[in-house]
Amino acid sequence: MISTERSTSFLQGALLMRQRARQPKIFCREFPTLPVRFEGTVYGEEKMRLLGSSDIFVFPTYYPFEGHPWVIVEAMAFGLPIISTDQGAIRESVIDGVNGFIIEKSNPTQIAEKIKILVQNAELRMKMGRESRLLYETHFTEAHMVEKMAAVFQAIINEHVRHSRLLPSDSTSRVRCSGCTERYGEFTGAPWP
Repeated sequence: MISTERSTSFLQGALLMRQRARQPKIFCREFPTLPVRFEGTVYGEEKMRLLGSSDIFVFPTYYPFEGHPWVIVEAMAFGLPIISTDQGAIRESVIDGVNGFIIEKSNPTQIAEKIKILVQNAELRMKMGRESRLLYETHFTEAHMVEKMAAVFQAIINEHVRHSRLLPSDSTSRVRCSGCTERYGEFTGAPWP
């Protein structure tokens, strides 16, 4: 997290895999006059305080099993432009050039270039921040997430019911609907009504 209006930039430790976690600390020790503070991993109110006092959110994840990091959604809720890598489903939240930048993995030069662009261009930084907030309100609020999950569950149930009606009426066939089993795996619960 970076604050352009304050003398300190915030780096969140969870952004780096363990083998890379010492590099920012070493860098900060080598250049003690830089306005950088290594925060480490933060949670709860402290994380919200840091997000609220930041102007840019940088999340250059290298984690190979990254899905859709919730911390990016939280940064979007705070209206922050985001700089992140193309890992997992991050592109579903960070639209390159719209609400932030997608950078190559393991490319600190590119991270620095994008930070510099946003620090030097307040209008772009604010515009991308507004886009983040709009994307959050449009797709990622609790109400939207519940609605999307309910729609997925309903679609699976409807498909199973449709397949079940095409099969013989014995309960084994109804539970072992081949279309649903191929698509969603074996259902081992009670037969559908």
